[in-house]
Amino acid sequence: MLRVTSGGLGRIVRMRVGVVDVGSNTVRLLVAGRGDSAPVRVCTEKAYVGLAAELMRRGEIGAEKLAETARVVGEYAALARRLGAQHIEIVLTAPGRQAPNGDELLHAVARAARAPARILTGRE
Repeated sequence: MLRVTSGGLGRIVRMRVGVVDVGSNTVRLLVAGRGDSAPVRVCTEKAYVGLAAELMRRGEIGAEKLAETARVVGEYAALARRLGAQHIEIVLTAPGRQAPNGDELLHAVARAARAPARILTGRE
């Protein structure tokens, strides 16, 4: 939620946001907006990409799997925008931390989504 102040009086501006979660097995999308008393889910999507299996098999994320994951993330970011999301963030979990080429994954999904991306720490 964004607070805008004008003339000493604050008013709440309602905004819709999108989050794309790139995990070990799936890429998930959540688009949410502000309801009267709580956030409201607008849309959820999930695609199986199998990054953990790729890491186990190859020891890194191969070019085809990087491209597939980036394509899915890009499609989800575009869907979030069509649904009115004014802010989109991409978060990567274990694959970003564990893959020797996790930085390639990070940059590929950020480019595809045209949105900020970051690797979550294990604690986060």
